[in-house]
Amino acid sequence: RPSKDAVFAFAEGYDLSIYLCFVESLRATGFDGDIVLSVSALENLKEGVEEYLRSVKNIVLYTVEWTCIDGEGNKSHETKEGIRHCEMDGFYGLSDINK
Repeated sequence: RPSKDAVFAFAEGYDLSIYLCFVESLRATGFDGDIVLSVSALENLKEGVEEYLRSVKNIVLYTVEWTCIDGEGNKSHETKEGIRHCEMDGFYGLSDINK
């Protein structure tokens, strides 16, 4: 929607209550633009999150595979709500040229 503003966020591993707080507080400010969220995979979303996000007008959801490093230096797909160091594979549609 070219005539509207957009808020972009990475939102991975959170409970439904966090998504509710983020989206509803943003809407309470009067923001009527798009909310663009990136998550790792729909099947990794916690209970009720996908259903809620699909029910809200003007939410755009992108799925990108995330590779994270756990506390012992091992690769993981679990973000631990943003606590782990993660990278998003193919986020820009290209492979990482530094690999």
